[in-house]
Amino acid sequence: MTKASVHYNVSPNEIAHQLLLNGKVKCRARPPKFLRNIEDETCEISKPFVFGELENAIKICLVMSRVCTSLLLLLAAVRRLSADPGIFSEYSAASLVTDIQNHYSTGCIFLLYSNDMQHDLGRFVVSVEKYLSRRDIPSIAVPLEAFNYSRSWAQCLRNGPLYVILSSGKSTSRALQQRPPIAGPVWLLLLERTTIEEVFRGVSVPFNCELLVAERKGPSVHLTEVYRVAEGQPLTRKLYGKWSMRRVYNMKYSDLYDRRNNLGGHIFKAAVINDT
Repeated sequence: MTKASVHYNVSPNEIAHQLLLNGKVKCRARPPKFLRNIEDETCEISKPFVFGELENAIKICLVMSRVCTSLLLLLAAVRRLSADPGIFSEYSAASLVTDIQNHYSTGCIFLLYSNDMQHDLGRFVVSVEKYLSRRDIPSIAVPLEAFNYSRSWAQCLRNGPLYVILSSGKSTSRALQQRPPIAGPVWLLLLERTTIEEVFRGVSVPFNCELLVAERKGPSVHLTEVYRVAEGQPLTRKLYGKWSMRRVYNMKYSDLYDRRNNLGGHIFKAAVINDT
């Protein structure tokens, strides 16, 4: 009889582990081609395209015609289906409203609209409400012609309200002439395919009323505050700040009367009572 040989039970994992220790693996880990800094990375791909980026992509596709033919057709379709550069999309409108609310620390939001909107009225208003709802911002949509600013339900439980006028056509101008903006709440009007002078022709905007007009100019939005020193006086326009979808904006934080410290030579009527 021969002596039984010793048998060791070795698992595959132990063999692989020993090979790693011996450095005999054929496929070693490759060094990274570039070093990532996660903290400095941004989520730019999650943001919607702006028209400047689409234009640059189209120019590149014109140079590389064969490679980018399908991409060029896609971008052309997106450009046709997208809103006009002077018109706000649902996402940009909701984002601007959100930042204005944070800037002024207002409470609830009233979305006022008229039938002269450049969009599909129902779809646009509902989409803006949905975007605000996802940010936990309470809002309600009301026709501008039927909105009464003096009603108690037109106020918020805390902080002042933000009145957002989503339209800027002739119906909007007529509604503002019949019921002018009042001081107290913050106003924001989205200007589309018209001018500030046309919208506010014959509209009385009080001197102490905070009303901003948002107008798209390229990739940014210009915010202009408008008011009249007195009823019947010319409309005063002042650039309040600039805003963009990249959340890069410059707005003024000065007091209302610090910004409006020039009455333009307006003469006040006064009376003196001699009580002796």
